[in-house]
Amino acid sequence: MGEPIKLRVSQIEKSFPGVKALNKIDFSVKKGTVHVLCGENGAGKSTLMKIINGVYQPDAGEIYLDGKLVKISSPLQARQLGISMIFQELNYVAEMSVEENLFLGRLPVNRLGKVNWKEVTRQTLQLLQAEQLPYDPKTLLKDLTVSDIQMLEIMKAVSNQAELIIMDEPTSAITQKEVDRLFAKIRELKARGVSIIYISHKLDEIFQIADEITVFRDGTVVDSRPKEELDIETVISLMVGGYVPEGEGGDRGGNSPSRWTISQRGISRCQLLCTERRNHWFRGADGSGTDRGDAIPVWSRSVNLRDDPD
Repeated sequence: MGEPIKLRVSQIEKSFPGVKALNKIDFSVKKGTVHVLCGENGAGKSTLMKIINGVYQPDAGEIYLDGKLVKISSPLQARQLGISMIFQELNYVAEMSVEENLFLGRLPVNRLGKVNWKEVTRQTLQLLQAEQLPYDPKTLLKDLTVSDIQMLEIMKAVSNQAELIIMDEPTSAITQKEVDRLFAKIRELKARGVSIIYISHKLDEIFQIADEITVFRDGTVVDSRPKEELDIETVISLMVGGYVPEGEGGDRGGNSPSRWTISQRGISRCQLLCTERRNHWFRGADGSGTDRGDAIPVWSRSVNLRDDPD
């Protein structure tokens, strides 16, 4: 018998002015597993997660937790139901201490209604020791790394008795060593029976941590399978909606996506997946190679390097 279902959403729909963001989404997460969501930007992944976290309200559809129908009207209610979300843009106050951020919005008070700082420090130390995190409760978050703050956000979720944690692009701004540390913590949470929804574009990483993978495209779920039934090329194909040829190059006609490896002065072995009749925008910090030349020739076509239109 498989793991019980922790979360199930049924026929979820959501529209914004001029955009159908989610169209009849069916999706489920098993208890004590890591379920990875993949898809291009705008595919609907984050919109669905914000509905599960109570940030958005669905236009239609139902959400079930542990088999019970629930209505999640706010992030506070989501937290009360055991759901926590760690956003890509981490939600913290840089000038506050570790303990202040950990108990922000739920500081313990004494009989006179004043904050009981001794109790705050005691509980913080207890949590830090339990999670084996080597921080001083008085340290300001501005003095910590992004990885440190992620660990504290996970600890905050654990302290809220979260049974479902949503992680949105958690490795986008951390080093490989910090990624390894994060994955170790995720495996530890799994062992405790915590369910993880993990959103990422880094396909090489997701196969290290996923139990199941769901692919979104244009506001719909196009496939959902155990990790063992997928590979990177298949996931890419599902994301873009076409066959991905093996190796470099590919079919020059139709809508089939093709992969090229580009080498140009200042750009070293850049792999690119493109599809006919689509604009492909390059994004990156100064010096990352997005500003090298006006165009890179690929067969008779070119891929323009310009500023992101957004």
